[in-house]
Amino acid sequence: MDKGVKRLSILNMVLAVALMSFVFIVGPTVNILETFLQNTGSYLNNIVERTFNLQAYSRSDWIGNWTLFIFGWTIAWAPFVGLFIAKISR
Repeated sequence: MDKGVKRLSILNMVLAVALMSFVFIVGPTVNILETFLQNTGSYLNNIVERTFNLQAYSRSDWIGNWTLFIFGWTIAWAPFVGLFIAKISR
């Protein structure tokens, strides 16, 4: 059972890298790189503002109101998820 799951995991990773490489080579490579850099820069530029924006003075959709909650929830559950993954990996 362990060897089969390991082989499936390795096969999955090989297929994922092959698909990513194929799309990168055959697809619009320059557009992919420009979009990646633009979005990474936008994220890093606005991370503090978007993290602590509670929309106190203007109402918007649900996701706009819960940015800080999602950030806190992720930090709070990270140790439990890490322990769970470590336990089942053993």
